[in-house]
Amino acid sequence: MILQNYGIDVALVDIMMPHMDGFDLIQKVRRTMDVPILVISAKVDLSDRIRGLDLGADDYILKPFEPLEVVAKVKARLRRLNAGQNCITDGMVSSGGLFLNTGECCLIKNGADRFDDAGSITFGIFLIAISVVVRYGAEREQGRK
Repeated sequence: MILQNYGIDVALVDIMMPHMDGFDLIQKVRRTMDVPILVISAKVDLSDRIRGLDLGADDYILKPFEPLEVVAKVKARLRRLNAGQNCITDGMVSSGGLFLNTGECCLIKNGADRFDDAGSITFGIFLIAISVVVRYGAEREQGRK
């Protein structure tokens, strides 16, 4: 499965996808990986929410959603996933010289270099950046051992 090749930290899954529904994806991920899974879906029926959680999702977020709430939930999962490896506090996710400012939605390296031209990044890229920062820090720590 492609997810194993790229080493993800958190999976954000929609239930209604074109080639595979999110319920099937949750089951496939759970067979091989123990990563936090957060469902973001327009399927609001209680039975769908319970099914997603029973299949292994860690949270089920209804659309429309508040982006900052999703960021907070992702950060909470990453905090538990990477306890002691990285720092996620006061609006900053930091690891190995990379800093993600959650208030400004910008990525900074070594306190100087901004990776976004316009001073901010999209929400989707922002969520990916959280995962990248955490992964980068974990890889640096492994390289030191």
